[in-house]
Parts: sequence; structure tokens; C-alpha cells
Amino acid sequence: MAKFQKVSISELHADKGLHLESVNNARDPRMRTIRINEFWRGVVLAQTTAATPSSC
Repeated sequence: MAKFQKVSISELHADKGLHLESVNNARDPRMRTIRINEFWRGVVLAQTTAATPSSC
């Protein structure tokens, strides 16, 4: 999880191992799928602005 919090959208698109893809006809245009392993994919929301660390 920490890896995904430290990279930008352009870095996610550039990393061929993560394989971030847009979802056709999604209600939210930020919706993407991302490769977890050869079998599983996860659903994520793309950030619209630069990430800032939070102290949750």
C-alpha cells in the first residue's frame, strides 16, 4: 500500500508491472483498475491533484 501512496498518476501509468487502466462507461471518470497479481485486479480512484501525506 505504501508504494501506491508515494507515486504519481504518471508514474503509475509508466510502471508496466502495475498496469493501470481506465474503466469504460464508469460513473466516476477517476475509476481505474490496477494489477495486483496475475489473477487479481483492484479498483482504485485516480487522484486529480498532487498527493500530500496525511496523518490519519
